[in-house]
Amino acid sequence: DTQPLLLTITCQDILENFRCAVSSQCSRVVDAFFTEDTIFLRWIIGNTIQIDGTPTRMPDLMQLEIFKQVLSSRASVAIEAFWSRNHRLRAYFTSTMTPDESFNGHYSPLDSMLLEYFQLALMSRCRSVIQDIWCSSDRLKQYLTGQTVAIDASAYPRTYRMPMEELITYFQEAITKEGMNIARSMWTKNTLLQEACIHPPQANAILTQMLYATT
Repeated sequence: DTQPLLLTITCQDILENFRCAVSSQCSRVVDAFFTEDTIFLRWIIGNTIQIDGTPTRMPDLMQLEIFKQVLSSRASVAIEAFWSRNHRLRAYFTSTMTPDESFNGHYSPLDSMLLEYFQLALMSRCRSVIQDIWCSSDRLKQYLTGQTVAIDASAYPRTYRMPMEELITYFQEAITKEGMNIARSMWTKNTLLQEACIHPPQANAILTQMLYATT
């Protein structure tokens, strides 16, 4: 009798399938990877698993890459599962790591990374990620309310103020049910943003977004 062919699928194989699912932009397929408590899921959210008898944990840089892909997919189940179950990554982005912890060698993300991932969170419309990052970062609030931020503590300190074009982009992305408090804070604390947004074409686009966000 012919014996059935048994195929061994590794976590790396599943990871490639997952990346293909993200590329397909089908949120239902991406979410499917996070609905069952599988070895792959435990690995992808940073837990230590056994692979060929060896304790293995996904490198932090790879976790960051996958988190970016999950946010970009806008798959709500996957985003919420990744955020709620990856405790080290969540502590990293909310600057709540203990002194004996680190993520990718740091206690919190660099400002450029924080801004990049927060923008992806706004686009994903995942309330928990948006609000957790916003409420935990005073520097993020400074950037997005148009304040001048010190970005170098050396003997020659440098400062940075986000260009108005970028502020308008963040503001428009925040005008959702999930981020309306952020848009309101950006608006009330930055008169230059108000002046820039009351003229067409920005005014028409923002008004339309506000109508959709409140319905």
